[in-house]
Amino acid sequence: MNEEQFYRLPVYAQRYLKNLEDKNRRLTESLKKVVEKSEETCVWHCGRDLDEDYNIYVPTNRVTVVSEDKTAGITVTSERNCVFLSWHGGKAWDMKEVAFVPSAYQQARLVSKGNMR
Repeated sequence: MNEEQFYRLPVYAQRYLKNLEDKNRRLTESLKKVVEKSEETCVWHCGRDLDEDYNIYVPTNRVTVVSEDKTAGITVTSERNCVFLSWHGGKAWDMKEVAFVPSAYQQARLVSKGNMR
């Protein structure tokens, strides 16, 4: 939208758009401050904002990720020169037998026996 189109809008719409622009600017500045303050650790979140990649480092050595339906999860723990994988699940995930299935170069899936094809 160019300046001429903007000023043709009703005043309430102009205020709303300016407010959104201000919020976006403040949030972007806050994100940059968090990124600048974070010190490098073994755990980080990779993100992208305004076509710019960033990492936010988390001061921990353990991360847990849970599936959207909360039936399965994995915990990754970094200690010295190795990484531990621990998996857990709810009633819907049979945790007695799990397969570590390679799915791509340096990538694998954890699949319960009940979900094997």
